[in-house]
Amino acid sequence: MSNIKAITKKQAAADAKAQGLTQFTAVCTKHGEGPHQSSSARCVACNADNHQQWRATPKGREAHNAYSRQWSTSEVAQHHQGEKRGAADWRKATGGTMHGWYVVERDALRQLYSERPEGFAIDHAIPKKAYGRIDGKRQRV
Repeated sequence: MSNIKAITKKQAAADAKAQGLTQFTAVCTKHGEGPHQSSSARCVACNADNHQQWRATPKGREAHNAYSRQWSTSEVAQHHQGEKRGAADWRKATGGTMHGWYVVERDALRQLYSERPEGFAIDHAIPKKAYGRIDGKRQRV
């Protein structure tokens, strides 16, 4: 006889959660072995299937659209759009290539982030928007 102890998905989920993991691997009757949520022990693929089916209903579609409309007017969404536009402008202006100081700046940024006090965040040590000469014209980069 074997001394192997079988554990349930709930036990595996509790163990993963105790270790600070958000997912663990288990066997799903529908999808086979795959990732499961530590919080609920549910199969990630089953959750995605169920959500997709729910969104296909009129009630689900309206709920999703309402959430999307609310999020798109939020301050967070506006910040993301500004960041996205700024990055696109920079890639367009510079051709998307990194400048020669990238390696030096990367090491400096790593040091800056490693030395920051606990609980503090660093937004941008150097402003992202600046003016420079591109093709002989003064433009915002």
